Amino acid sequence: LIRMILPELVQCVGLLVQEITPLLVKLSERLNESVDLAQILGFPAKEYGDYPAFSYSAQSPLRDKAMALYRQTSGKEPQILAVHGGTECGIFRSLCPGIDIIGFGPEKGDAHVPTEWMNIDSFRTTFQFLIRLLEELTR
Repeated sequence: LIRMILPELVQCVGLLVQEITPLLVKLSERLNESVDLAQILGFPAKEYGDYPAFSYSAQSPLRDKAMALYRQTSGKEPQILAVHGGTECGIFRSLCPGIDIIGFGPEKGDAHVPTEWMNIDSFRTTFQFLIRLLEELTR
């Protein structure tokens, strides 16, 4: 079913499975080299994460469709936000340059700590939106 719906996604997932380990190893090696060089030069250095950047794309037909559908189904204006956390979108884009990809999710906070939370009603709304978006993309 997914092959019929989103062949690009299937291709990228297959590529991700084949390529993710060497990519993460390479990223880790580069990060270690950078930290080592900074320390040799007398600068403090600390490793923070290993996700490739997911930069904003000025032109995104997928984002345009998702925003229009969100307006239509919720009656609200979608928010476009920059977040500081890593997402898999950066990994997919690094493996499939030029792929049109978006990230969205429910209201949540305090990630990866004991006080992490997620708004359950927001999760339901987000999941229903995802289903509608996938249906819209298959038309």
